[in-house]
Amino acid sequence: EKFSSSHGHGVFLDEALDRLPADVWRWVLLAQAPETADTWFSWDLVAEIANKDLSGQLGNLVHRLLPLLVAGGGRVPAGAGAAEHAVWGEVAEVLGRLRAAHEAIALRAGIGALRDLFHVANRYVDARAPWRLAGDERDDVLRTCCELLRTVAVAIRPVLPHTSDTIGRVVGLDEAELRGSLASVAGPGGLVGRPITAVPPLFPRIELG
Repeated sequence: EKFSSSHGHGVFLDEALDRLPADVWRWVLLAQAPETADTWFSWDLVAEIANKDLSGQLGNLVHRLLPLLVAGGGRVPAGAGAAEHAVWGEVAEVLGRLRAAHEAIALRAGIGALRDLFHVANRYVDARAPWRLAGDERDDVLRTCCELLRTVAVAIRPVLPHTSDTIGRVVGLDEAELRGSLASVAGPGGLVGRPITAVPPLFPRIELG
């Protein structure tokens, strides 16, 4: 049945925010934004998108790193200074597509680029497995992980502002840094020694009764 405010068919703001946080709604609605044709809505679809993208990718990225960062001294480590070049090439490519989507006001393409950014960061964590490392190598990888979290926090800000603030707190970013350009977070640097702050789970899974 088509949504209609005059006939009372739809999900209205008070009900929507009672059920889910605003950031979840922003993500889901932009992911399904009608661009060339009508779109459709169901609670199952909301749960599927939020659980896959926000809980399964973004939330998982943050919360599997947090215990390692806290246990490692509670500050962004310095390591030996070795650069993790390969991952930053992938990041730059994704941020270029995200910038192009912003300029074209291509909403779904922007969400697609952010999904790709989450995947790049998670693949890096999987491949480097900092929980198996020690010493300077572990610190180098964890520093890069913190820098990737900074990149994610800035990139998601137009869509997920509250989540951006939370991830920013994890790696010690201030509001001016979170409002920085995509170009400012396309590479490493500048976080060594920042305090690590633990935060609650970003996106608990949505279970439909």
